[in-house]
Amino acid sequence: MLELFRQGGQWSWLLLVIAAVLAVLILLNVRRLGLARPEDASRIRYGNRAILFWGVIALALGFLGQFSGLYEGLTVLADAPEISTTRVAAGLAASCSTSILGMGVFLVSAVASMALSGWTRSVFASSPRHP
Repeated sequence: MLELFRQGGQWSWLLLVIAAVLAVLILLNVRRLGLARPEDASRIRYGNRAILFWGVIALALGFLGQFSGLYEGLTVLADAPEISTTRVAAGLAASCSTSILGMGVFLVSAVASMALSGWTRSVFASSPRHP
C-alpha cells in the first residue's frame, strides 16, 4: 500500500487529505448519532451526504491522477528513441495507483455513508424526513 502511495505522487497526498477529512466527518457523525438529539437530525443527514460527496471527489481525483500520469508518460514515450515493453508496463501500473487509492477512499466513504444513513433512519424513525 505504501508503494501505491509513493507511485501516486502529489495526487496521493491530495487523496490522503480527503481521507483525513472523511475520517473526521465519519467520527463527527458517529458522535452526533451517539448523542442523538432530535434537532440534529437534518445536520446528521447532511453529514452522511457530505461523506459520500467527498468519497466521490476522491474517486474522481484518483482517475484524474491516472489520466494525468498516462498523459505525462505517453508524451515522454513519444520522444523516446527506443521503447522497452517492461518500462511501458511499469509506467502503466504506476499510473493506476491513484485510481486504486481513490477507489479505496470512495469504498470506505460509501460503506460508512450507507451504515450511518441506516443508523440515522433507525434513530430518527419518528422525526420527519428531510431531502
